[in-house]
Amino acid sequence: MKFDDARNAFYDASSKVSELVRNLSFIGFGIIWIFKSNESAPLIPEDLKFPVLLFAITISLDLLQYVIKTITWWIFTRIEENRIFNSGKNDTTDEIVKAKSWFNYIPDTLFILKTISLLLGYFILIKFLFSFVF
Repeated sequence: MKFDDARNAFYDASSKVSELVRNLSFIGFGIIWIFKSNESAPLIPEDLKFPVLLFAITISLDLLQYVIKTITWWIFTRIEENRIFNSGKNDTTDEIVKAKSWFNYIPDTLFILKTISLLLGYFILIKFLFSFVF
């Protein structure tokens, strides 16, 4: 397997997880909205305030992850593209470039944090649902 194939497999998998995390965060907000009691009561039931915060953190971490990753890789590709063109080559297709491993440290950390935040939010939400139903 080529390195690019391995990297693309990772990107495909992490992209799918990110999509699921994002969608599940919105679904979590929706479930909590259902439990809004009446007009005089607080907008969010007390037991569900922390999950709402966690879902908001999840979406924020998701955005931050992709902003940082996009900027990092955009800068890297521009630098490498300029290096290739300055060496007299007109095509970047077959060029081998070496990216620093630390490029993904922050995005990978944010990926882990947003997934943990979502799982914790759902754990609390499911616990609330079980107490509500049973």
